[in-house]
Amino acid sequence: MRITPGIFPEETKTFEINHILNACNAGFEIRIFPQKSKELKDSSQPEIIEHYGLMDKVINPTSFYSNKFKRIKWFLGTLRNGPTKFFLYFLKSLNPFIFGIDGLNLFVFHKIVQFYGNLDFNIFHCHYGQNGLIAAWLKELGLLKGKIITTFHGYDAHYNDPNFFKIYYYSPTRIWSPLLFKHSDLVTANTPYLQKQLIELGANPSKIELLPMGVDTTYFMPPKKMQKNEIIRLISVGRLVKWKSHNFGIQAVNNLLKEGFNLEYFIIGDGTEYNNLLQLIENLHLNSHVKMLGSRNQSEIKRWLQESDVFLMTSTYDDSGRRETQGVVTAEAQACGLPVVAFRSGGIPYTLEEGKTGFLAEEKNVLEFTHHLRKLCTDEHLRKKMGQNARKFIKDNFCQTKLAQKQISLYKKVLLR
Repeated sequence: MRITPGIFPEETKTFEINHILNACNAGFEIRIFPQKSKELKDSSQPEIIEHYGLMDKVINPTSFYSNKFKRIKWFLGTLRNGPTKFFLYFLKSLNPFIFGIDGLNLFVFHKIVQFYGNLDFNIFHCHYGQNGLIAAWLKELGLLKGKIITTFHGYDAHYNDPNFFKIYYYSPTRIWSPLLFKHSDLVTANTPYLQKQLIELGANPSKIELLPMGVDTTYFMPPKKMQKNEIIRLISVGRLVKWKSHNFGIQAVNNLLKEGFNLEYFIIGDGTEYNNLLQLIENLHLNSHVKMLGSRNQSEIKRWLQESDVFLMTSTYDDSGRRETQGVVTAEAQACGLPVVAFRSGGIPYTLEEGKTGFLAEEKNVLEFTHHLRKLCTDEHLRKKMGQNARKFIKDNFCQTKLAQKQISLYKKVLLR
């Protein structure tokens, strides 16, 4: 089996490693083909990667030259020194009606060379649409014989942003989707919200399976001894980008502080909005109540969750309309026994049980968000009850062990087709 993540290993995106481990534990022989490789120290799970010897299974990628002259020099040298078949595949890859500008700028041919001789696998499990597209190219050219499973995660199906296709597909057009869905034997989505997006993109509904990103409920769990904080601790975890909307969490906390609530709010994450959020905290004079903790590894995130009382899932949408399709951290927080206050946005409503494990406010409605948060801050019994419900909900619906079984059953299903 060949598994294709975007970057491996990576500080975040533990769900990719979970899928790899599920395949290993099921007895599949795997190879990992990242588009960009990093060192072990860059992972949030170095012990696990080392224990399973995953770095030894990585086929390191080759760089695609952005400089046209270097690219042409590489191309001529490849044709001169490579097998004769390379020239035939090169001619096929130039077809603009199939491969668009990606063929003309030699990007398709680069992938042919990169993966040539490493395609003898029964299943190609591609994380993210752009990696599924590369597999589809190879299938279209007759180089790849195995089955293709493409797992979408959200941003790769975000078709409302015209710049997305330029950034991630090296192409200003959208002709990739028919080819991707034509050759993908199975497409997985983490929530019905993402499933709907994929159908609108052109995916065959009969080929789509729901496969949420799971949580290790034996790792993310409530602390053995519940501590009672005199100050109510609130926490958010997520990249500091516009559509994560951490500013709304800060505004809600400010509203309750004005009412006399004794609160601390911790934000874990890093990103382009760091300075804007820091400025907002300073403008509202919240420095002693709201703390930006930066990036943290998985064990640190678990500890902060276990020491908190309520999880704030603040994601809404940005100017391009991008929304959260699942949000694994919401499940991790609930697995640790935290109730959630979130916005009714994207796939988030599918990750909690409204009124039982958390509350949902309409998108960007800070007053309603504050109202729900006020309920939990006022009623300790409610926080405890919803936290217990949250733990059970995640164990029943997002347990990594159960979802691993579904993942393997999908592999077997595809092989039988």
